[in-house]
Amino acid sequence: MADDDVAALTNDVYRLLSWFQVRLADLRESFAPRVRGRPPTRHLSALRAAEDWGLDLSLIRHNLGKTTTERISQGEWVAPFARGVRRTDRRARYM
Repeated sequence: MADDDVAALTNDVYRLLSWFQVRLADLRESFAPRVRGRPPTRHLSALRAAEDWGLDLSLIRHNLGKTTTERISQGEWVAPFARGVRRTDRRARYM
């Protein structure tokens, strides 16, 4: 090689990363004990997840404390209101 010769070195980063991921998966399979079935998941109640997300559940808890007849009577006056809201929403969409 003469002093004015140029050599270039290129790395295919994506091929290197995929090779690394394959070897890492091989290592995990080789040394980790095999477990049948789905991996264990953390069981979190829906209410707890909603609270962690930032929802206020005080009204839901209050309504769950009511009897079935109280909930039905409450639903009787809420239904016309909900229909009116839906009707207004449809009109606003087409204007």
